[in-house]
Amino acid sequence: MSASELALSFGRAAAAYERGRPEWLDEGIDHAIDQLGLAAGATVLDLAAGTGKLARKLVPRFHRVIAVEPDDAMRVLLEAIVPEAEALRGTAQEIPLRAGDVDAVFIGEALHWFAGADEFDESGAWKEAFSASSFEPLRHAHFEHVQRVSRDGVLAYFASISPIASLPDEEQRERLERVSAQLDRDTYERHWGTDVYWTRLAA
Repeated sequence: MSASELALSFGRAAAAYERGRPEWLDEGIDHAIDQLGLAAGATVLDLAAGTGKLARKLVPRFHRVIAVEPDDAMRVLLEAIVPEAEALRGTAQEIPLRAGDVDAVFIGEALHWFAGADEFDESGAWKEAFSASSFEPLRHAHFEHVQRVSRDGVLAYFASISPIASLPDEEQRERLERVSAQLDRDTYERHWGTDVYWTRLAA
């Protein structure tokens, strides 16, 4: 399966993605906004928006939020859950906007898909794309937080990750049954580390 096909496999598990993926941390979002000096009247883009996990956090903070998502199933949920955002079909390579239409671009854990999962994984190699670019050096902050989640939420999380979401239906069902058999509590605590990176065009 190609990287682009793997990325689009999330649409098969859009509902599970919505139930199982954590909400973005307000503290991290506000820190990035402050560091970038963005005003409430700004127009911002949520690129690879999925079901709108990040867009719903941006809507109360900005005058206009545009959410670009290539997968139709994910975008249907985005439009239903975050109707205040302008949902558009597009990719990182083909953003349906003109240069200068937005004041900032937000990306929630999707940058590694832009160049292909085979080339850039979560190891941090994606940062190389900014080397010798027209952007300032990346800046970084780390936040820790704890999320209480139901048993169903844990199972939905596993159903939403690409190695499982991309499996044929029968294999996916068997894999999730094995995960389910290991879940013996009604609620769990998940400890998350959120890394926030930001940069801007160099002067």
